Amino acid sequence: MPRTSQSINIAFRIRLHDLSSVCFLSAADKTAAEYFHDRCLQEADLLAKHPIFLLALVFEERYSHCFDWTTGVTQSLNEIETFTGMVPDLYQRTQVAPTKMPWLEDYDNQLTQLHHTATALHHCGVVFVALEKFARFSTETATMVESLRANLGLPPAEEQDRARYQEHVKFYLGKSGFMHDRVGAVTERLRTQINVVCTALVPFCYHLIHNSSPALPHCLS
Repeated sequence: MPRTSQSINIAFRIRLHDLSSVCFLSAADKTAAEYFHDRCLQEADLLAKHPIFLLALVFEERYSHCFDWTTGVTQSLNEIETFTGMVPDLYQRTQVAPTKMPWLEDYDNQLTQLHHTATALHHCGVVFVALEKFARFSTETATMVESLRANLGLPPAEEQDRARYQEHVKFYLGKSGFMHDRVGAVTERLRTQINVVCTALVPFCYHLIHNSSPALPHCLS
């Protein structure tokens, strides 16, 4: 489950007869590795009965990580929206640092930040689609394990354990879907903001061509 280079690799081997499992899990980020260590200890009883639950923990960690990252990307857009006054006060969540005000007065800097944000938002959307696919994969894997055990005449997992796993995945799948929709909404706001800045550049370029001291467009002055 990559987010740029911060990937998680997992390999499973499950013995169907008694669900004894061997798992190799590696994380590029130390914080993620410690998170899995702690969560596995917390959920040791359920993992012993339903080892596929580890996939749900991977989904949980990746969602939380990507949520924080997407929030930071959104703040980059909100900073410019606040600076240009193109967003209601209710949505001005980011304070523009006084030291950055002169930097944002340059149109090239605004467009650069907006296009950097656009690139990051596109990747956010890709990541949340991957998360949703991973959730479906983990659910299908759990179903496959149950089916294989049934074919061997082995008892299914206890209903409460199966339900807990399924509800856990559904919960984070719903949150992931919401974030995917949110990325789409923020992308539309981003396009609007780019149009605002580009429209402001038209009179500025005219003044630049015909005057030695061009005036700032009113909406950004």
